Amino acid sequence: MIFLLAVLLGFAFIVLALMPGGVNHPGLMVGMSQYRVTLAWGAPSQVNRTATPTGPREEWVYVDPPRRAYFSNGFLYAWRTY
Repeated sequence: MIFLLAVLLGFAFIVLALMPGGVNHPGLMVGMSQYRVTLAWGAPSQVNRTATPTGPREEWVYVDPPRRAYFSNGFLYAWRTY
């Protein structure tokens, strides 16, 4: 049972790594979760949070290299590099 679980988890990691914007790919895709963005870009230097009528929004600020990621309800909707 434990072996089967390890095989399934290993397969899921391989599939994730091969997907565009996956673990081994530095790029981002609209709709990525905050977790996947953290895997791709690392932890942000600063997080700015805003409450809106449609739900929470966050701006993740990265200093080196300078770039920003924008989230709505926990999912990436835009990013900017300088």
